[in-house]
Order: sequence, then C-alpha cells, then structure tokens
Amino acid sequence: MGKGTDGESLSFYDAIRDIVPGGEILIMPGVYYSHYKIKKPVRIVGVSAEQVILECDRRPVFTIVETDEIIIENVTLRGISRTDLDKSHVVEAVNSSVSFRRCRIGNATLLGIFVYGKKTDIRISDCEISMCAKLGILISDDAKCTVEDSVLRSGMDAQITARNYASISDKQPYWRW
Repeated sequence: MGKGTDGESLSFYDAIRDIVPGGEILIMPGVYYSHYKIKKPVRIVGVSAEQVILECDRRPVFTIVETDEIIIENVTLRGISRTDLDKSHVVEAVNSSVSFRRCRIGNATLLGIFVYGKKTDIRISDCEISMCAKLGILISDDAKCTVEDSVLRSGMDAQITARNYASISDKQPYWRW
C-alpha cells in the first residue's frame, strides 16, 4: 500500500491516479505489479529500494508523459519476462522532467530507461541500472540526460546511447561499471 499526503492508505495505483499535482506518495514495503502512467508532477518515495519493488511485464513500470517535476526515489523498478512476447522498457518518458534518486532499475527485456522529446530532461543520481537486454539508457530526439554517481552494467549493447540530437552529461569524474 502507498500512503497519500493525508496519511490515508491507498493502493499504489489509486494513489497515482488520485494524487494532487505536486503531492507525495510514500510507498510501504512490498512488491507491486502494474503499469503506471504519470501525467502530473508528483514525488514517489519508497522506504528503501531493497523493500519496495515495482514490476511489470509487456509494458513499462512507469510511462511518464508531458509533465515536469517527477521525482522517483528509493525504489526498485524491474521488468518481468514471463513469455517470449514480453518486450518492454522499465521506464519510458516523453517530454517530461524526471529525477531518479537511489533507485535500482533493471531486468528489462529491452531498455532500462527510454526517454525522448525536446522537453525531456532526466536526472539519474546514485542509482544502479543493470540486467537490461539491450541498453541501460537510450536518450533520443533532443532529450537531455544527466547521470551522477551511478552504476551501469550488464547490458548486451552499450550502457548509454544518445541519438537524434540527444545529449548526455556526466557529472562524475569516472563511470563505475
């Protein structure tokens, strides 16, 4: 269960749907299975990445569309491959501003994080992205991505790829692989 800003216990799906723009959702320990679409500014905070796991198959855990000021922290986001048809990213964001802090992202059948669009600005800080079948992070179509103090490993191809005028900023003196 998640807790809304008024302390009321809700399902995480209901909390995402009902949260007021700019609100905060605290996710209690557990494994949560679903696809969540976010279209408004919100802060999502797990008690710890070890205790809060959000997972999905065939679709991303999070699809974030046309919004600013999304903060996701202290959670594990992972894909589940149940059949050969399960081909998905863990997170997809378009024309949005998203910060990931202290998250574990992985087990993707395609990409860990896929972002695109001119208004997209992603910040990844103190995260681990691993076990992605294709890429850890793909930035496309004028999107921006800043990676700081994060571990990227175990992709079949490159860890981070930028294409179609996208840009990557590395705010650390070295990559930890």
